Amino acid sequence: FEDANISAWAKGTDVTARLVRAIAKAAKAEPYLNAWYDPVNTAIIPSDALHLGLAVDTPDGLFVPVIREAEKQTAETLRSTVERFKKEVPARTIAQDELKGATITLSNFGKTQVVKTTLASTSTHRKTAKKSAHNSKPRNSNNTAPT
Repeated sequence: FEDANISAWAKGTDVTARLVRAIAKAAKAEPYLNAWYDPVNTAIIPSDALHLGLAVDTPDGLFVPVIREAEKQTAETLRSTVERFKKEVPARTIAQDELKGATITLSNFGKTQVVKTTLASTSTHRKTAKKSAHNSKPRNSNNTAPT
């Protein structure tokens, strides 16, 4: 059970795109996979959109650019974004905003030959949540629902 059987996949299948799409389907089926922790209200809040952080290793360390609304992307769009990240991250030309706001992360342990790891989640949302007296849903500092 430790290795995935991908023998039925078509030759040339984009593994990264399949993994991203699998994560999106899993998060849709179990929304708490794509959630943030609100320490003020001691609550776990599912995110409306899947903003997938994609770990990119460089000689200078790990960078995690974000694929916004990954659940809406086609395999071709995902591949194009990954290729752009692979060029921009090592060149340090990626926009700083593209390194923020991940709701879930995909990492690649292939170079280190790690077989098993522990799921990690981002611990808090980027804005402090506050509970509105008029609405039981957590609100951020400008009184809008978190994204």
